[in-house]
Formats: sequence, structure tokens, C-alpha cells
Amino acid sequence: MIAERSDQQALSGYTYFVLIGDHVYSPPELRHEYYNDAVVFAAADSCLGLRWLGPDSLVIACNGHSMTRGHIDVEKHQSARIAILYENIPSK
Repeated sequence: MIAERSDQQALSGYTYFVLIGDHVYSPPELRHEYYNDAVVFAAADSCLGLRWLGPDSLVIACNGHSMTRGHIDVEKHQSARIAILYENIPSK
């Protein structure tokens, strides 16, 4: 799932992050997962899209343009048994 987080206190804008789960997270669950190292990708760019290549491969893509490294906060390549692949997103 892709979630949006606004950081109004720091005035730094929005962060878009990706979590992998077996259900849609509630707001309290999102907060818990965000601070519990469950985020597999996070960036300050709204271009994100997801698609599965099978049960063990998730593609995270930046649609419409290429993302720059400066926008990326978290970029994992594995989450448990799931390989995470990237399109139009540079390696951090």
C-alpha cells in the first residue's frame, strides 16, 4: 500500500511511503508501522505506483518521470520473502 504523510510541524511537505501487509491499515496501524521500520520505500515524490510480478516480487515505480536520489528517504530491496524491484527510481 502507498500512504501519504504530511509533516506540518516541520513544514517539510509530504512523504509517500510503501508498506507491505495483508490488509488495509487503519490510521493507528499506519503510525505504528511507519515508526516500526516496516516502511520498504519512502520519498518526497507523489509519482509512486505499485504492481506485483508474482507472489514474491513487488515493483515500485515512479510514473511520469524519474525520481532523483535526493527525494528518497528509505529504499529496501527485500522484505521478508518479497523482493522489491524499482523502475524510474535510482538506487540510494
